[in-house]
Amino acid sequence: MLRLLVSAYACVPGRGSEPGVGWNWVSCLAKRYDVTVLTQVAFAEEVARWEHQHGSLGVKWVFLDVGAISRQAKQRFGALGLYLHYMSWQRQAYLRARALCAEDSFDVVHHLTMNGFRVPGHLWRLPVPFVWGPIGGFQDADRTLMAVQGLSVGTVRERVRSLLNRRSRWARLPRACASRAAVVVGANQDSMAWLRSVPVRGEVLQCLEAGIDVVNSRVRSLPARARRILWVGSGACYKNPEFALLAFAVVRKAAGPSWSLMMVGVSSDRERELRRWAKKRSMGLEGVEITGKVEKEALPDLYDSAHQFWFTSYRDTSGNVLLEAMACGTPCLAFDHQGASAILENGGGALVGVVELRTTIKRWAAEALLLIKNDEVWAAASQAACDSIVNRQRWVHRVNRVYQCVEAVLGRSK
Repeated sequence: MLRLLVSAYACVPGRGSEPGVGWNWVSCLAKRYDVTVLTQVAFAEEVARWEHQHGSLGVKWVFLDVGAISRQAKQRFGALGLYLHYMSWQRQAYLRARALCAEDSFDVVHHLTMNGFRVPGHLWRLPVPFVWGPIGGFQDADRTLMAVQGLSVGTVRERVRSLLNRRSRWARLPRACASRAAVVVGANQDSMAWLRSVPVRGEVLQCLEAGIDVVNSRVRSLPARARRILWVGSGACYKNPEFALLAFAVVRKAAGPSWSLMMVGVSSDRERELRRWAKKRSMGLEGVEITGKVEKEALPDLYDSAHQFWFTSYRDTSGNVLLEAMACGTPCLAFDHQGASAILENGGGALVGVVELRTTIKRWAAEALLLIKNDEVWAAASQAACDSIVNRQRWVHRVNRVYQCVEAVLGRSK
């Protein structure tokens, strides 16, 4: 049995995004290997509570505390504070990992979560075979889609991020980490493009970081679905709800006033911004319902009641909400780029190529109207979504793909 030391900065049960990625990967790994996990001390109580209620994962937990100053920075300074906290935690993780490796022997050190390529941490310096990834963060904001939003604090940040991203591709630390890794996992095609451009000593493979915890996906009959289009996201600029509003106006004009767009996860501040944005363009929001964040347990009912799901992010490593919608048999629309293209490449909806803005909106609306007007197309997309979830998109599929490669590499090195 392999002995793994896993770095999982974010690792909490019952959540989505990065904490969910960490927890689900660790849960799958623990079923096959002897696993020690480095994570934040802030998660200790939640992990202990879950294991008390559901039984131990069989993991040895090492909870790291980075001190009051870093914790306060994380709470007070938004994204910058999170970055500083993560950097401090990474230093602590390396020191603890080095001590653990001196005390005991590990077959693999795996840097798992918060795997933006710009901050690779330090675990690759250890004298143990190193697995890095799935790594993401390479995708830049699409300028054509970002133009929908006009000039704002959010779009300025996205432009700055894209500039830093392009420069970071040539930074020393990410390249050194890639050159030392036994296995590097790229989350999407953007990650793979970078990995093809740098020296990599070990094996390289592509595998999304996100999965879903279902065994049987649910296909629902078309007549039971409301005339509702669903969008689930957050207040983040790159989630691009503005594009959804523009496309829905075209769809509603063609399909009729009985159709609605429900936008979930939008804060009250962000809703006010959207309404001001629409007003400046003399654009009505008839048929649009905007609501805040809902509990994760309530989302399946929303997906199930929707005719189709829209994912309009102009940059995202993957897209957990796409997987959640597909698991409910809801056909999805997304742009043909980044993680969304990998998720939908085997069907489950439609991928829309990004070209000139007006043409992109027309193409998006045309795909949505095809699902609305053609029951056979809708049913085929729904079935393909369910098949993809069951056969390709579960957490166990992600872990198996990566660790088949890891075991093969270790076998060759013996």
